[in-house]
Amino acid sequence: MRLIRLLALGGIGLVAACGKENYGPSGSCTPTATKVCLANILFNPSTLTVTKGTTVTWQNADGFGHTTTSNPSNPAACPVWDNSVAAGATAPGVLFNPSSAVTCQYYCKIHATPTSGAMRATIMVQ
Repeated sequence: MRLIRLLALGGIGLVAACGKENYGPSGSCTPTATKVCLANILFNPSTLTVTKGTTVTWQNADGFGHTTTSNPSNPAACPVWDNSVAAGATAPGVLFNPSSAVTCQYYCKIHATPTSGAMRATIMVQ
């Protein structure tokens, strides 16, 4: 019984030692007309509508890394990108400049796949 208590206390100590800085939010982020936030293992907004010629950025408000990666099944008019976004950082901007309206999907390679998982989103270019 003492061994079980000792192991339980050790487990609690390990969880407390990890701290929120490694697993929880590292800051706040407010989406804009050209900025997507990565928070709580989601993209916010999940659908962003922009006009041709817009550069979109992604800001990571989680306490761990993500990627923002274009879906390989996107139409040819969509840009191709694969950017890592460290905790609290902003990814390089991606220019959406197709010749006509297009819908481009993207995802986080760490927390989703191109076809499944909650961390997928869409840029609609008008």
